[in-house]
Amino acid sequence: MSIESIKLLARRVIEEIWNERHLERFDELFAPNFVNHNPAPGTSGDLAGLKQSAHNFFAAFPDAHLSIDEVIAEGDRVVLRTTGRGTHQGTFLGTPPTGRSFAAQAYTVLRITEGQVIERWNITDVLSMLHQLGIAFPPQS
Repeated sequence: MSIESIKLLARRVIEEIWNERHLERFDELFAPNFVNHNPAPGTSGDLAGLKQSAHNFFAAFPDAHLSIDEVIAEGDRVVLRTTGRGTHQGTFLGTPPTGRSFAAQAYTVLRITEGQVIERWNITDVLSMLHQLGIAFPPQS
């Protein structure tokens, strides 16, 4: 695949799945043997785990949106710098909705082969997100 086609596929992942909520596109854009190297707490590192993570995130932040700030590609990898925004309207990490909003940056590396994402590494500024939402972590009982 060309660098431009790899960038386009990465943009499709953000726009079509995360922003437009076309969750059926997971099966088109991700390989069946996909590996997520940084799965969300309580989810597996495979495609089923990523789908569950997306479902959980959208339940907690139904208005969430990712802005693509930068896309860099080389070889079979693409790096995305994104800013996520949303309002806490459902349970997140065991914490009931606060009604507060967040804006947090994330860096994601996708390895793409044969037109599908085969691996994912992600680092999100969750600490900043939790602070903006007024959530103590771990949740206090």
